[in-house]
Amino acid sequence: MDRFPFPVRVDSYKSYVTSAGHLGENYAQPTVLADMTHDMRLASEETFGTVAVLFAFDEEGGKLFERRTGVRLFPVAEVLEVGMVGANTGIISNVAAPFGGIKESGFGREGSKYGIDEFTHVKTITIGGLA
Repeated sequence: MDRFPFPVRVDSYKSYVTSAGHLGENYAQPTVLADMTHDMRLASEETFGTVAVLFAFDEEGGKLFERRTGVRLFPVAEVLEVGMVGANTGIISNVAAPFGGIKESGFGREGSKYGIDEFTHVKTITIGGLA
């Protein structure tokens, strides 16, 4: 096992790998990294690969789903600077919802009525004297 889909040495995370396989120089099978810390490179960079990174929650995160309705999700989601937030789902995209990111995750939206705005420019043309 040499590399993740981006140039990060797997052996530097060996003690954290709970599930991994190797299929060639630039491919790692779906991998779960547990007990990660926020000072690790994977905490601040996207892998664009099949890597799930797990962190321990602080007290706010621990209370996130304390209630059956999950209402604690909304205050936490509001302060996250991300394009999409999902809870208890593996798929957070939907044809009726705008899809996209912000900051280093990309800019813009596609899908839904908001997605068309990324591909259009509003222009007003006024012609006087027409009766």
